[in-house]
Amino acid sequence: MGLLAKERALIQKNYFRVWDIVEMLSKDGYHSWDEVGKFLGHYDFDTELTLYKQDAYCRIHEVHNDYLPIRKLIDGLNMVWLEGEELIPKIKLDIISYYWPKHEIYNFKPIMDLGVIEQPPTQVVTVQSVQESRPDKYKFFLYKQPLFSIDDCTCIISDYDPLEIQRYPGNEIDEIAPDYSRAYSFVNSSIEAGKLNIFNYKIDADDFRNYLASENIIIAGFNDQIAEPLHTESTKVHAEFKTTIANLELDLAIEKTTVQNLNEEVDHLKAEIAKLEAAQAVQQDCLLSQIFDESTTERYAPDLALSIKLWEHIYITHPKSDSHSNKAIKWLENNTGYEVNKKTGSASKIREITTPFLNWGNLRDKNYKK
Repeated sequence: MGLLAKERALIQKNYFRVWDIVEMLSKDGYHSWDEVGKFLGHYDFDTELTLYKQDAYCRIHEVHNDYLPIRKLIDGLNMVWLEGEELIPKIKLDIISYYWPKHEIYNFKPIMDLGVIEQPPTQVVTVQSVQESRPDKYKFFLYKQPLFSIDDCTCIISDYDPLEIQRYPGNEIDEIAPDYSRAYSFVNSSIEAGKLNIFNYKIDADDFRNYLASENIIIAGFNDQIAEPLHTESTKVHAEFKTTIANLELDLAIEKTTVQNLNEEVDHLKAEIAKLEAAQAVQQDCLLSQIFDESTTERYAPDLALSIKLWEHIYITHPKSDSHSNKAIKWLENNTGYEVNKKTGSASKIREITTPFLNWGNLRDKNYKK
């Protein structure tokens, strides 16, 4: 017995070699090669059946999205009548390492209706007898494996013994063990989605345990010890999150109090500023009132009061585009009894006092600042 005899036997048990199917259809030359090719093409053997390939190390794997090997086979068979039988060895050599799964062939009506392949005997096995009668001691060794095949993973999820599953015909597995079929679809889709890593058709045991736990699939004796740490970690994270929220709420409350205190201080300062501005206004009003108060004869200066009123009139309340002298003379004539043409009189002094610095003459002393 060879070193890989078991692996070869397993392939022979579960797969048909593509070339063996071709020879079955040919019936030792009863049907021509081109007729076989037309049959394969007519019923879409290239797309309807899943194609597998055996590598140099007796490992078999699915050929994904590559229909060329079967289409090349079909085209080659169709050309035999033209190029001769010597083309057959080359066609066989090109396709010799390709396989179709037996359970798909058994369920493919076009070929089974021909009667060239014998239908395997049906085994009547109820789901209840499979799930309830088998012992569970297989789990002791299965669960300790460092690597799992896809079938191992499927059996762990669906609670089947892998050796029991191998006894059932592939085309009847959906009826005999529907839970297994559902679990197989789950594992296969997880691999295709990249959630489970597979290398050389094997899945790391720890990765599989953790993945099931992350999907909330807890299996007693297999990954239940992972579930509790995950729950503990989740609880710890939740507690830390609540503490962080509480600290943030405390910081927010402190900041709100600080802002409130600052707002109150701002309001207080605004009130103080308003008081100072009001006091300055009152002080200014008080000064003007004292200047204009004629009843205080001991300090009342009429020319000072008239100068302020004149300046306010011609520069603030009624500004006009005219010379200072003309505007001042007109106001003095209307509001005083002074002789405006008298050069040394009060009118002349008032007019001179209210003259803006910009209009001072060259003879006037301009050193008004210390």
